[in-house]
Amino acid sequence: MTLQISIQKSNPFDGDKPIIQVPLCISEQLNITVDDTIQVKVGRKIVTAELIISQDENNILHMNQRLYQELFLPLEIIHLQAYYHENRLCLGPVIAVLTEIRPHKNQPPSFGSIHNYCGELHHYSQKTGAVVYITSLSKYPNKGFFCMENGWAETKMPHPDFIYNRIHSRKNENSKLFKKAITEYKEDNTIFFNSCFVSKWEVHEQLEKVSQLQAFLPKTSLFDPILFPVWMNQHKDLFLKPVNGSQGHGIIHVFLENNVIFIERTNSPTPSKHPFKSVSLAAVSIQKWMMKKSYIMQETIPLITDENKKIDFRFLCHKINLHEWKITSAVARISGDDQFVSNIAQGGVLAKPLEILSNHFAREKAVLIYKLMKDLALEVSNIIGQSIDGFFAELGIDIGVDVKGNPWLIEVNSKPSKQIDSNEKQIRPSTKAIIHYCMNVWKERSHLDDNNGDINTHST
Repeated sequence: MTLQISIQKSNPFDGDKPIIQVPLCISEQLNITVDDTIQVKVGRKIVTAELIISQDENNILHMNQRLYQELFLPLEIIHLQAYYHENRLCLGPVIAVLTEIRPHKNQPPSFGSIHNYCGELHHYSQKTGAVVYITSLSKYPNKGFFCMENGWAETKMPHPDFIYNRIHSRKNENSKLFKKAITEYKEDNTIFFNSCFVSKWEVHEQLEKVSQLQAFLPKTSLFDPILFPVWMNQHKDLFLKPVNGSQGHGIIHVFLENNVIFIERTNSPTPSKHPFKSVSLAAVSIQKWMMKKSYIMQETIPLITDENKKIDFRFLCHKINLHEWKITSAVARISGDDQFVSNIAQGGVLAKPLEILSNHFAREKAVLIYKLMKDLALEVSNIIGQSIDGFFAELGIDIGVDVKGNPWLIEVNSKPSKQIDSNEKQIRPSTKAIIHYCMNVWKERSHLDDNNGDINTHST
């Protein structure tokens, strides 16, 4: 069994050797064998400590400073899960968030767009019994930041049970430091999730193989200057998207209106539409804007709008354990003024999905459409999790609805944005979902009949 416990430093036990004091009630609940010593495991670190059984009737373990230091734990009161296996007291889970850390001289560190989210992860992990460190490619695996009583402080870090990849740059993911981190996590059998960005073209290729999903996929191809005029003649309206783009950056909208080709871009310094007399002239500018990056082209689906503002729906999906997915949250996104995409990073605003759907369809039909979208989001998450290289525990699934009420898959995002402001006293659902996932998997592993009780031995 697992048990949530607290760990507290005990000054009377200070000395040259590691010492841990365990209350009798915890000893009995975890079936700890009373002996002179016990192995204490945190993350990948194992330390042999002198064992003292006390008569305290609480769930507080006392460690001396030496044991804290050897386990690389911050000298704070912390809350963890515990289980016992073959004279080894295992404490965890230890979760590391891998991201970019901006140093500020004589100022607290900044974790960029996920800074507030990291704070939520820390507070919720301590509430439920886990520890979260924030680390970077240059600091992993030895150091990270832990949220002390006075704020984030750099400290030694145990090798984690889980690494949550929130690197924001594809360039950084292709660096030698990232590949080194990948090698080390494999050697440690650490569960490394959301391990990479996903390619729009690879996602489409995998989903297109699934017959029940084909009806929900817009017609899509890699951009080809020879094929482009053919598609424009056939569809009259296309979206061109960078294969490795995110947050709506670099998207090009091409459409025919009154026998004139118009182009609008998310990266354009002005929201104006660029007119072209022919498809061939438009193609010249398009290829210049693409700057030799790979793009896909998609037929434009006539999606529902709100006062001519674009609407789509973001479903945030998380794994419950190693195999099952759930929908954590869903929002409607409405594009900003003079924008042709609904991404929040491009000025979009949020609304409640059923309210938006009910403005366009009868209530009963709106409910059915909403259910179909949720089923689609879960099915897409399952397929991506099984078919794309890497391991994912969180995906953002973007879905649009056409004027007839048919859902269409727009995009899959393996690094969904965390920039949405939240009430300081409120923990957002995605924060809870990440901690619950790590907790569930850690507890699953605690019940494995391994030789060493290793929670990572059978990870996928």
